[in-house]
Amino acid sequence: MNQDRTSIYLGERESSRFLSWSLVITGLCLAFIVFSRMLFIDYRTVHAFWHLLLNQDYWGAWLTIGLLIMAAMAKSITPVLAVVGFFARRPGITAVAAFVFFSAGALLVYHDHPISMDEYSARFQSEIFAGGHLAGKYPVAFIDWLVPGPFQNHFLVVSHETGEVISAYLPGFALLLTPFTFLGIPWACNPAIGAISLLALHKVAREILASKEASGWAILFALASPAYTITAMSYYSMPAHLLLNLVYTLLLLRPTPGKAFVAGLVGGLALVLHNPLPHTLYALPWIAWLIYRRDFRVAGMLVLGYLPPVLGIGVGWIVFSSGLQATASVGNESGGAIWTAGGSWHAWVDRISNIVTLPDMAVLTMRLAGTIKLWLWAVPGLMLLAFLGFRSRSQNTAVRLLLASAAATYVGYFVFPFDQGHGWGYRYFHSAWGVLPVLATAVVARSAGNVQPSTRLIPVVGYLALSSLVISTPLRLFQAEAFIDQHLKRLPLMGTSEPTVTFVESRPGYYMEDLVRNPPRLQGKRVIMLSHGAEFNEQLVREIDPTARRVMMGSWGETWQIRSYPAPAIYNRN
Repeated sequence: MNQDRTSIYLGERESSRFLSWSLVITGLCLAFIVFSRMLFIDYRTVHAFWHLLLNQDYWGAWLTIGLLIMAAMAKSITPVLAVVGFFARRPGITAVAAFVFFSAGALLVYHDHPISMDEYSARFQSEIFAGGHLAGKYPVAFIDWLVPGPFQNHFLVVSHETGEVISAYLPGFALLLTPFTFLGIPWACNPAIGAISLLALHKVAREILASKEASGWAILFALASPAYTITAMSYYSMPAHLLLNLVYTLLLLRPTPGKAFVAGLVGGLALVLHNPLPHTLYALPWIAWLIYRRDFRVAGMLVLGYLPPVLGIGVGWIVFSSGLQATASVGNESGGAIWTAGGSWHAWVDRISNIVTLPDMAVLTMRLAGTIKLWLWAVPGLMLLAFLGFRSRSQNTAVRLLLASAAATYVGYFVFPFDQGHGWGYRYFHSAWGVLPVLATAVVARSAGNVQPSTRLIPVVGYLALSSLVISTPLRLFQAEAFIDQHLKRLPLMGTSEPTVTFVESRPGYYMEDLVRNPPRLQGKRVIMLSHGAEFNEQLVREIDPTARRVMMGSWGETWQIRSYPAPAIYNRN
């Protein structure tokens, strides 16, 4: 009896500490957001990263505090163990249901619209591939009308000599998108990847923690974290990075030469998804571990496996794009074209030296804000649970390697001063995000041969996960849909079967230039161009069709209705 009372007391103390620390951390996150809101004159129209943090995450922080307070009253473990048990026993059914949910979100929440230019560049390249080409083709004289100047050789590489246009990123993710684009369902690619990732999480958690229950917890933590679910509805390449890194981990848990070769193939594909940094940071601890073990045969097969995708897709794409790059201006500092640009060795050194820097105050502030988003876009306390899980299984080599991969990914971006911009949660960490649910399961999952988890902590964590699933996720879905819908409404487009040319004004709107998007060969009846002023707009449209008439006009720009498009004159004009 006394032993039971002691166990209950220790469980109560453990859960209280967890909730207290989670509340303190969330309170600090909220304080940072409130202070930042006070610094901006109008935080509703600032850069996308800060706009989302200061508007969406402000309410997310308050909701997280409320859920943590309510979790203190959670008593029963029956509901959560029922859900966890189902996920553990029926991962296939869970993945199918998740695919349906993610797909519905891609259409109803995301509106099948790549909100950021990072997303759009991959879909654009997939449309080129689906059409049987390697590059798109625009009229040379109107490149600056069809691709805004700030996006040239940043998101899209364009040639002012040939009119060819391609994505500025490596093409791996665009290749994954291509079959879906060819079938007319590009929105289904990431939902499929997100659903398969649940199966990978299930397998990794079960293998590392030797617990079937752990696999169910891992799925619950993922599905209950809005960063995971909403990113699975997007066009970002990060879900693919997450999946490939999980498969890479699974193959190297018990490495053999054959598994290592396949892991290399998987890692090689991850290197060329869009840029090599996410997988490089994640893989470094695993490669170092193999070398430390002096398992050179396995390490050699791993390196050998990297070669086909790196040489075939990565180097092959660089060779193909080098001719176009030679006729394009040098990519800017943001790291878009840095991964595909050709040029001399000295040019490569200059570019890399420009993006690898010691973090300044701006970078430190941005990474702190990213960490806040990482905390607020997951199950409340998930990061803390992952730390506790690591501490409880720190003797497990795989657990140490997972933490090392997460740490390398997190720290690595401090010396790469990229600006996340748009994104749900901390996008730069998403390639290693799978580490969090796997490590967190060690705290609550029961397994043979290990210390049993606190029965008091299970209902608390279970309540937080379930409430995040049914309360936090709908809030985040509403926020994402409202942001995307507001963005789309900034450019009213005519619902007509007649061809139109729309000119977008870049100055009065918020991210208006992002709406200047066209098919890679101007297929279809609607063309969107960057406005060059009313007089030049009319001159251009009259050249296309002398009988054109203006049918809409506003602060956003103007729309003209024409008889046909594209006219030969626009391609033949010098």
